[in-house]
Amino acid sequence: MVPPEEAEAYRDREQHAPGKQVIGVAPDVQAAFADYLVVPERNVLLLDPELPLHLGALIEPLAVSVHAVRLGSPTPGSKVLVIGGGPIGQSVVIALQMAGVREIALSEPAEDRRELVSTLGVTVLDPADGPVPEQAAEALGAPADLAIDAVGVSATMADALKATRLGGSVVLVGMGSPTLEIPAFAVSTEERSIVGSFTYTARDFADATAWAGAHAAALAPLVSRTVPPTQAHEAFTALAAGDGPPGKILVAFDDEPRNDLGTSAAPTLQEATR
Repeated sequence: MVPPEEAEAYRDREQHAPGKQVIGVAPDVQAAFADYLVVPERNVLLLDPELPLHLGALIEPLAVSVHAVRLGSPTPGSKVLVIGGGPIGQSVVIALQMAGVREIALSEPAEDRRELVSTLGVTVLDPADGPVPEQAAEALGAPADLAIDAVGVSATMADALKATRLGGSVVLVGMGSPTLEIPAFAVSTEERSIVGSFTYTARDFADATAWAGAHAAALAPLVSRTVPPTQAHEAFTALAAGDGPPGKILVAFDDEPRNDLGTSAAPTLQEATR
């Protein structure tokens, strides 16, 4: 949410506006799990009528990923490594495919997440099988042109840098640690670029919304479970303990049965994880 007086000056880079507020994050804007919420009209986008309502909760992480991929500027011929197969890493894979990228490998230690990501049609790597940079080079046929770190700890950043070719790029979208140790020579002497990525522009969000409306079947596997509000606390506690499902958990405020895409007449759905 960008103040009107800043909207034009920060068009297509709204996330940089000094007066912005993130609804659901700003402490003075009550939003989490509300039945109703008042927002500026300019913030509202209509969902495609064919998109099951609950899948609308996936648009925000998809917009995060669309933004990260655009910062990395891959071409359809780029070789890309994604590190981390959680909800953001999963969305990054989809965003790369939206951009036309075909050669994608993803590294993830959790077997259930690797299984989920493999259904998206990309090569999955298990860090336990050996050094990730070596596995990625073998899977892609060469060092990656671009690595997207959806974890954000020192070890994954080191892997991302080592896995990319000389002059390659790394986009850091994961925020697993507030500070990182970075192998400086892998940046300076080998001329790699590191780009930080956070949230999205209004255009990123609109593009993610439009794509989601036409690709519900592609998004549906990213939702692992839907729970009622009475089970939300238990679900959050399990996630905090690292005992969650491979994909998203959504909290639904209705109890209607869903079909294979989860369609229902649910009036309100909120995102439980990111």
